[in-house]
Amino acid sequence: MTELPSVTVIIPAFRASGTIGETLAALADQRDAPPFTVVVADNGCPEDTAAVAAAALDEHGLDGQALDAGAEPGAAYARNFAASSGSTELVLFTDADDVVSTRGVAGQVAALADADLSSGPWQRWSPHAGEIARPDEIHATPQSFGPYPFVHGNNFGARRTTFLELGGLSRELASAYDVELGIRATKAGLRIGFAPEAGVLHRVDVDERAYLRRRFRYGLDDAVVRRLHDDYPAERVLSPLWRGLIRLPLLA
Repeated sequence: MTELPSVTVIIPAFRASGTIGETLAALADQRDAPPFTVVVADNGCPEDTAAVAAAALDEHGLDGQALDAGAEPGAAYARNFAASSGSTELVLFTDADDVVSTRGVAGQVAALADADLSSGPWQRWSPHAGEIARPDEIHATPQSFGPYPFVHGNNFGARRTTFLELGGLSRELASAYDVELGIRATKAGLRIGFAPEAGVLHRVDVDERAYLRRRFRYGLDDAVVRRLHDDYPAERVLSPLWRGLIRLPLLA
C-alpha cells in the first residue's frame, strides 16, 4: 500500500476575521483527502483574525493552528514563513477569503504525485451580489503567460523542500509573486501540474476604490516581473498605455 504524503494547507491572513471561518468550513468538508494540517499565517492582523481562526479550527475539528507570521508585511512573506516553519512533504496554499472545492486537497495532492508544483482552476465570486458559493462547479483549463504556466497564488501546491529550494515567493512583489513563481519554476526545469478538481472561488472586491488599488498594484508588479524576466509577455493587467506609464520609472 502506498504511503500517503504529509500535507499542510497554508492560509495567509490579514484583516480576515469576517471571512476566515467560511474558508476553514470548506476545508472541513473535504472528500477523499489524506490527513492534513491547517496553518493560518497571521500577517500582523490588527484585529482578532488569529482568535477567530483558532475558534473556527476547533469548531470544525481541523488539525491546525494560527501562526504568527507578522515579522514582515505581505502574503508572500506569510506563505514562505509558514512553509519554512513546517515539516510536511507537501504544502498547499489558498487565501483567507476564498472557498475551496470539496476535492481541493485531494486534487492538489494527486497532481503533485508526478509534479513539483501544481495549480488549479479558480473563479471570481461576489457573495455581496448574491452569488452562491459552488466551488465544485468550476471548470477551467490551465492558464499560462507565453511558455510559463500560471501558478495561482490562492490555489496551488508544492513539494515543500522544492518550494523552499526555489526561494519561495518573491517578497519584492505585492501581488504577482504567483506569476513570477511560475516563470522561475519553469526556468528551473520543474514540473508544474494541474488539478482540475481543485477549484477555488476567489472573493472579489465590492469597493470600487479597493478594486482600482488592487489593479494598480498588479500594474506595478507587472513592471517588476518584466524587469526580473525580460522574456515575460507583459499583457495581463492593464492597457498598453497604463502599463507603459507605470513602467517608465521602474525600468529606467
